[in-house]
Amino acid sequence: MAALMKISLISLLVSGTYSDTACSASYDVTCLNAVRSVLLDQSAFWFGTSYTTNCPQRQDGRYECINRHSDRTDSLLSRMTGQYSLDPAYMSFIVNVTYTIQLPDDGTERMYDGCGVKVTAPLTTPQVFSIDPLNTSLYKPFDLREQPEVTWPSEHGIKYTVILYDASMFIMHALYVNVHGGSVHDGETVVEYAGPDNLLSREGPYVWAVFEQQGVLQVDDVKDYIHSAMENDSRSVYLDELMSRYSLLGPYGVNIMRVTTDEYATVASMTYGLLNRCPVYYGLWLDNYIGQRGGLTYLTSPLHLRVSLDLHFTAPAITYTSCCAKHHQQSVNTTLDYSSYGIHGSVTYRRTPSVTLRTVENPTTTTQTLANKMYSLVLLDATGDINSTNHNASIHWGVVNIHGTNVTSGVEVYPYFTPVAPTEDAVYLVILFEQTTFVNASAVTGYTADDCSSVMADRCHFQTLDFIQDNSLTPVGIRLLRYTPDPYRKYLLYSVYNVTTKAAECAGQPGYGVPCPLNSGVQMTTPWCLYLLVISFSYFTSRN
Repeated sequence: MAALMKISLISLLVSGTYSDTACSASYDVTCLNAVRSVLLDQSAFWFGTSYTTNCPQRQDGRYECINRHSDRTDSLLSRMTGQYSLDPAYMSFIVNVTYTIQLPDDGTERMYDGCGVKVTAPLTTPQVFSIDPLNTSLYKPFDLREQPEVTWPSEHGIKYTVILYDASMFIMHALYVNVHGGSVHDGETVVEYAGPDNLLSREGPYVWAVFEQQGVLQVDDVKDYIHSAMENDSRSVYLDELMSRYSLLGPYGVNIMRVTTDEYATVASMTYGLLNRCPVYYGLWLDNYIGQRGGLTYLTSPLHLRVSLDLHFTAPAITYTSCCAKHHQQSVNTTLDYSSYGIHGSVTYRRTPSVTLRTVENPTTTTQTLANKMYSLVLLDATGDINSTNHNASIHWGVVNIHGTNVTSGVEVYPYFTPVAPTEDAVYLVILFEQTTFVNASAVTGYTADDCSSVMADRCHFQTLDFIQDNSLTPVGIRLLRYTPDPYRKYLLYSVYNVTTKAAECAGQPGYGVPCPLNSGVQMTTPWCLYLLVISFSYFTSRN
């Protein structure tokens, strides 16, 4: 075996090591022995001696207690290699892993698509950093998303297998075989690099491991094996079985990355149908958003959301005339989930949405986990309640006694009413409350005032806090309905709901006149204008 790789202290400091360890100055014998101790330490990670304390019932349904190999609850080495556990003495080198963070070319802050919002990710590490296997710093998946440089002291004529392995969930994040030099670039790719996607805030160990091969491996055979293993066991691939099948023993080398979670990992994991922690992050963002505007007395900070609340709006194409201008809206087919950034107007929101509920804990078994629960669902224009102790919210939709995930099973106390706020500052909240008992549906209408003179007659001044407290409700899912006023809103107010006049609503609008002007510049007479309004209203009622 070639001499152990030496890395200077200065180099490590520049590349991101923040505290001295036995591996800071060089990957020498002292460093190797220290890393061997980590591999054998039964208390180093969550699946070790603390597991039975934190999860006394083992498989109790909580994601953090899921352990697909419950007999492997001790050291990192046995966690990975099981009954084929290698002699730690066979570990003869440390794998050098160096990441380079890509920064925006225009010099702006790093950002990525999160759970319905844009997430700003300030640089918290040096742009180039190497992994120190003994450093306890926690890395975020967003910083590890680009493939690093992976090198090791190689011997001439030896071929290597290189692996990035999630020892928590037994998931392969990279696999290269037949590497004939000391870099992954000199091998054949079986599993392309996919950065760590830890979904929980606890520390998860991700291990880079390099094994000597006994001969050349057939790439297609390894690919078939990995694909079959992942299909049969929820993406899990057990390293000991891979080692046994392809005679991967020692000498070998490792490096250990300690990874926490972030919103980037959550969004990425949802593509696999895994844990959906977006309500958690969305709750944090929404809590900050509402707090900056003054807060809501009935939403206790911090928000602990545990149900994913997605809305799907559909409607046919429509042509309508608003303030003398003709508008055409294509058919609507819009889902507002935790990847949505769109701001929509009344014309998009004009029909009752369908609602999808998914649990945070295990979205693949939503039906079972939510089947025995009851919920209430409300859509509030909570703008008037912001920074106020008065009851100023308007209720646009209210359904109680929902059984499980089927919103249509509930009692619709307040039929759906299209959002019609005059400004983008309106705070429309769709809130899902978990019930502990049946709600008296006939009593719910008593939480609004009966003297409203606006379009929200019998829906204004909804006493949200009283509704929550009287019925022992707990908010478990919330969505902010992004809204902007549009011409359809004006059309509804003066032509359908008759709560204002056309002149008052359309004053100052480009192209508006009394009477409505013709396209040629010749004005229509008032009877013709009224006739067109009747035609437009008839079209609207027939299509909606």
